[in-house]
Amino acid sequence: MKLKCIFFLQLLVFTSFIAKARPNTDSIKDPDTTDINDDLIVSRLDDLAASMLFKGKMFYADTASLNVFKYKPDEIPQFTEEKYKASIKKMNINSPFPYVYNEDVRKFIELYVYKKRGLTSRLLGLAAYYFPLFEETLDKYNLPLELKYLAVIESALNPTAISRAGAAGLWQFMFNTGKLYGLEVSSYVDDRYDPYKATIAACEHFVDLYKIYNDWALVLAAYNAGAGNVNKAIRRAGGEMDYWTVRKYMPRETQSYVPVFIAASYVLSHASEHNLYPVYPEYLYIKTDTITVSEKITFEQLSEALNIPMDEIISLNPTFKKYVVPASLEKNYVVKLPYDKIGEFIANEKEIYSFKTLEQLIKEDYMARNNIKPVYTESHTVRKGESLGVISRKYGCTISELQKWNRLKGTAIHPGQKLIVTQEKPEIILPKPPQNTIKEFYTVEKNDNLRNIAQKYSCTVDNIRLWNSIKNLNITPGQQLVIHIPVLEPVKELNMLETQAAIEQQIDTTLTLASPVTAKTAEPPHTTVAVEVQTPADTVHTELAGQIPSPKSNTENNPKYIYHTVQKGDTLWNIAQRYESVTVEDIKKLNSLKDNNLRLGQKLKLPVKDKS
Repeated sequence: MKLKCIFFLQLLVFTSFIAKARPNTDSIKDPDTTDINDDLIVSRLDDLAASMLFKGKMFYADTASLNVFKYKPDEIPQFTEEKYKASIKKMNINSPFPYVYNEDVRKFIELYVYKKRGLTSRLLGLAAYYFPLFEETLDKYNLPLELKYLAVIESALNPTAISRAGAAGLWQFMFNTGKLYGLEVSSYVDDRYDPYKATIAACEHFVDLYKIYNDWALVLAAYNAGAGNVNKAIRRAGGEMDYWTVRKYMPRETQSYVPVFIAASYVLSHASEHNLYPVYPEYLYIKTDTITVSEKITFEQLSEALNIPMDEIISLNPTFKKYVVPASLEKNYVVKLPYDKIGEFIANEKEIYSFKTLEQLIKEDYMARNNIKPVYTESHTVRKGESLGVISRKYGCTISELQKWNRLKGTAIHPGQKLIVTQEKPEIILPKPPQNTIKEFYTVEKNDNLRNIAQKYSCTVDNIRLWNSIKNLNITPGQQLVIHIPVLEPVKELNMLETQAAIEQQIDTTLTLASPVTAKTAEPPHTTVAVEVQTPADTVHTELAGQIPSPKSNTENNPKYIYHTVQKGDTLWNIAQRYESVTVEDIKKLNSLKDNNLRLGQKLKLPVKDKS
């Protein structure tokens, strides 16, 4: 007895938590009224009509094999109540669900098969994609496969559906319920939109609800209204545990929930009898595979780098609500991409992580050349009662701009939410060629890629993309690329008289500072003296090694060196090209360089042949 009391106390705690999962704003109807509410199904279907899934290409089922009743293309079959009753009675025999036929069920069937035929065809196309996943997962949890139809009511099989109350995804989980069942919800990631993870969570929720009610119709009602509202209805009905008995005490939306479920089950399993056939969204039926991402990356980077339409990436990865994958070495994420792009990502993974879109490169180049500060943005904190329309009018922008700036998938906002409301962008001007460069043309060869071409010319991949307006990392054999090779003005050479005068002046100054008494009689030291000369292009140092020469004692045995100060954009290759008879290996050997990396301001010693 004691154990039983403990069990019911635990059950009470659990149901009180679940009650918070689906806050219901619908009022309880008077027990004597029984009119149906089709707001739920109509709003879900309307959301599906505007879904990004069907904004791209669509393809249609082969009706030649599905049209077993030989209907004409536009024919809408008419059914009698006896036909509906017979079909639903047969469904009831073969299912653990209490399938019944009544007037409410008929009205919802006709909504699907007459009023919303086009959207029902889209539902059929999505069902062909999602139902195998649902059935496999339901079977693992030993649950009735008919539960797959619940997602039809909840979201119209739209993976990015979100309700006015904040329920999200195929299975319409509220924030707290999703957390309870292990779904990650953060600023960047929302597992409620992940079809696989959300389906597992839904199955676990079904198991828990069935332990409470032991009745599938009440499980459906509790899934919609929350266990707390169902428990209240049961108490008002005198403890009855039959859905149809307690139905009139439930919230208005929930009173229609089971009839909608029965109607959806009937229509999707008898579609061809009503001359209804699937319409498939292309995005969901392309061949795909997954990659593991270990660094933060945006959908925009993936789209341009791999030449994949942005809408396609969004449709394949609804979990990332800001179109950003917040990956790190500590926490990796899985991203779904078209199968033929997987190899390209793996081969260019490092470059893709640091990839900048062509628009970004042009913008940064323009801003750097014109000393323009970064984009200015202003934010607005949403107040109670405000909508995107109200906010857009206040700041003189459009709703679509607000959605774009804030990566909003719909128009739902909540009090306290911060929105970007202005975004001033500098005028984008096509990049000008770098100054002091020689333009060369490089013809792409087989097996070339931007990385090895950049290495060959000691520039960056982004340089080549900017110079050639290349949006992604793709190039083709035979393609001609413009390469700008920096050149500096010739180094000014000092003749021997200028050199001797400069040396004597520096020695006099040095000796005077060191010892004023002996300055006039001191012998010139056997040392190295550097004289700095400024040129328009850069700063160089002319150095004479060994005994300081006189104008008459110049010989070829006195080697001359040039000191070059590394400027922005310099590489070993283009530095070597500026000076006669200097190679990259000469520079590396003379300066003890182990690799080709340079830093701004670094001084390099260069051997230059004495021409005097």
